[in-house]
Amino acid sequence: MENQKSDHLAVDLGAGDGSPSPKSNDPDQENTQFHLATVDQEPTENASPLIASDSGFAEETLSTPPIFLHLCGQCPSLPSFQSDCLKVLTWLRASDAPFRHFNHKLNLDGRFPTIEIGNDEITNSEHILTDLSRHLNRALDTPLSVEQQILAFSLGSLIEHTLVREHREWFRANRSELLQAYSIDLKKSWKKMLPTSLLQFLFKRSSSKTLNTSHAMAADTTTVMNMLSKLLGTQNFFFGEDTVCSLDVVAFAILAPILAISQEVQYGSRDKIKVNCENLVWFVERMKQRLYPDWDKLCDGQKVC
Repeated sequence: MENQKSDHLAVDLGAGDGSPSPKSNDPDQENTQFHLATVDQEPTENASPLIASDSGFAEETLSTPPIFLHLCGQCPSLPSFQSDCLKVLTWLRASDAPFRHFNHKLNLDGRFPTIEIGNDEITNSEHILTDLSRHLNRALDTPLSVEQQILAFSLGSLIEHTLVREHREWFRANRSELLQAYSIDLKKSWKKMLPTSLLQFLFKRSSSKTLNTSHAMAADTTTVMNMLSKLLGTQNFFFGEDTVCSLDVVAFAILAPILAISQEVQYGSRDKIKVNCENLVWFVERMKQRLYPDWDKLCDGQKVC
């Protein structure tokens, strides 16, 4: 991975609060002011261990260990269409933690997101945000009351077990629709000069071996969408006008990929949100404005012609 990183330029994409980092002629200062840098990785079956060099950081002692986020699923409309990856990326931005981001394109073997903090590695799991919060000693829900924290945790769990599960099972089972839904160009993503038809055949076979579905009920997903819409109401965020908490992060991480699905592809939850829960659509846009002023830079700008 170290060799791969050296072939790419680090990109300063601004602070998590939406304000761009100031430019500086001092290389040490620039090294400590980054928030994201992207590196393309090619998928491989025998993936090597995730070990990132911290050579890009200033040699001076930092208050926080170097943080490296490895994710995949970048497409023209999203930094990642996988909610697990987008959730961690959004949490890091909301917590204003300095980190670097490495993009592994379409490596969908369930290995990502993975976070390196110093010599520690946090792997993808249901408790990844809890583990990350403990390592960094940062908690988005601190401003909330105890009752609000319980509600945020409960609704976040419901989202994971309904909307997130439904979306994950859908894209794993419908590879052709996935490519169309997010305008993914396999030649660009995999960097392989092979016929498109052959690349699509290989992509469909790449993850059909370990497909395990549990079929989230459509009625359950509809109930959760309605609950979220009622809780949000006319507020900017779920617990106020200016507080981004864990529920905002978890909800955004799945609503954004759902709403980004092309209208040419059938997806029931997307249509229900747009028709019956319009305030959730505006919520996604507010989250982008608040945490992702560089949204377009994080997405892959070339769509399939």
